[in-house]
Amino acid sequence: MNTALSKNDLELRKAFETIPSIKQLSNSVLEISQLVFTCEISRETIQDVLDKHQIENITSLKEELLDLLIAYVNLILDDHIVSESERFNIEILKKYFRIKEGDFYTHRYSEIENILHRQFERIYSDNDVNLEEAIHKVALQEVFDLSYDQFEEFKQNEISRAIEQGADATTLDIASLYKPEDKIEE
Repeated sequence: MNTALSKNDLELRKAFETIPSIKQLSNSVLEISQLVFTCEISRETIQDVLDKHQIENITSLKEELLDLLIAYVNLILDDHIVSESERFNIEILKKYFRIKEGDFYTHRYSEIENILHRQFERIYSDNDVNLEEAIHKVALQEVFDLSYDQFEEFKQNEISRAIEQGADATTLDIASLYKPEDKIEE
């Protein structure tokens, strides 16, 4: 059985040990979650679960699997960082679960909005975006497979709030907010 997830990733295992206690899961998704926890997830083991529960294909579980990934994202964001290994795990799980670009935006808009609001609120709270925070924003955009415009839509409110509180627009990593014809008076 070939899986791309590392059995040594204790944070992944801890998250998938916690998820069933905080999220109601169907039996089939619970079993898939257990496969992630034990790092025994593969196309074959997923197919075994689907066959056992007489589910035609993994896309029939898309809504629940999106919820499972969102629960995972919420847990990993407790430290306000998406590490490289966490990004890798999410990408692998999206492939196994056949989550495609646009699925989060289309099917879980309000959940993404809440997660991003909390992250942007923290990032823009000091009216400055440092390099680490800018990299974190890119990671968030990638995690949810958001286009540039979709991501800008989500962060607009926090940027506006920071500017209203006196932030210097040039320190907020928001060049896209201003059109060339807009002039910032010096």
